[in-house]
Amino acid sequence: MIIRTSLSGGKELQARIARITAAVTPKQMETAVVAGALKIVTAAKQNIVDNGQVVTGTMLRSMHIGGHADLTGGISAPAKDLGPAKFTNTKVSVLVGTDLVYAPRQEYGFTGTDSLGRHYNQPPKPFLRPAWDEHKDEATKEVGNVLRLLIAKASKP
Repeated sequence: MIIRTSLSGGKELQARIARITAAVTPKQMETAVVAGALKIVTAAKQNIVDNGQVVTGTMLRSMHIGGHADLTGGISAPAKDLGPAKFTNTKVSVLVGTDLVYAPRQEYGFTGTDSLGRHYNQPPKPFLRPAWDEHKDEATKEVGNVLRLLIAKASKP
């Protein structure tokens, strides 16, 4: 018994694959990852508010996506940009958070004497890790949605 199969439109398929490959560049992948990261930043900012950690608003304004602070309301002093996206052959990654020196104390708490000789028993008020834990699936879904849109747009003849 012999079964013969064939593929018609092979050139059209190859052209579509070439368009998709061209459309999903590292920069486009970064766009998708940043879209997902925005979900985490938004949740972390809400956690800061819910935890009662807003005194001057500096920590809220400092929460951002590395290389994309403009998407999250900018960065306020004394915070600095977390740095640009990192690329490998198979991965794009961005940093989400803040570099404020007191942010780790807020996230993890602090008990002891600081460098100025002040004594603390500060309980943790986590804001970033809970944002990740509670919204990582939503963020991943958003990355997939953006990639699907890019692929659909690129695969049109």
